[in-house]
Amino acid sequence: MISSALGDWRFIRRHGVCEVISPTGVIVSASASAAGGGLVGADTLGLPDAPAPAGMQAHTMRLRFRSNGFFNDEPAAHFALGLTGAWRKADPDAASWNGLLVGRGIIIGNVSGAPNGCPRWPVVQVESFRTRGNALYFDSGSVILEDDIWYGLELTARLDGHIAYVLRDDADQLLSQAHVVDDTRDVPSDLGGWWITHVFAGSSAHAEWSFDIADLHVAWR
Repeated sequence: MISSALGDWRFIRRHGVCEVISPTGVIVSASASAAGGGLVGADTLGLPDAPAPAGMQAHTMRLRFRSNGFFNDEPAAHFALGLTGAWRKADPDAASWNGLLVGRGIIIGNVSGAPNGCPRWPVVQVESFRTRGNALYFDSGSVILEDDIWYGLELTARLDGHIAYVLRDDADQLLSQAHVVDDTRDVPSDLGGWWITHVFAGSSAHAEWSFDIADLHVAWR
């Protein structure tokens, strides 16, 4: 097993900018773009590009999370969490430098308007982030999530296409779980990057919220 304990993080949106606060209290921030553009500052945490370790087959992420106004104030937005992949942010000034998100994982929030998106929200739902278009799995939606409540989450993605999550409450009681197989093989089988990213900012440039990630742990086995 290869394992990394990465501590506690907080995403904060204020004054049109999303900031990411590290376990040491250092704030990472950047200029905002137009509301609704999905580029609202430094809004991704993770490892952009890495090979899958030799001999390892399953990539896992464990964490606790809590929305402090995100579900209420950005009801059309979501966080994307991915494993066995790679990512890069788009450069709005360079048409040839497009954004990239490829791997396997879940969303936390609202994707009800997307093909196969869960009709209720906010939820956890399985998503495959493919090289030729993403795919949500309709029957993988969780119970409806609430603001100001801690949830425990374990996400597993295998190089052979299996994706699974388990969602628990703060008393460790099971709330939801799902297991799907992305049999398209439209995700390269040698990738080892991961991410937690806030996407699709709402229509209000002045929405203010925070989103806590605690006890973040990423491992290969």
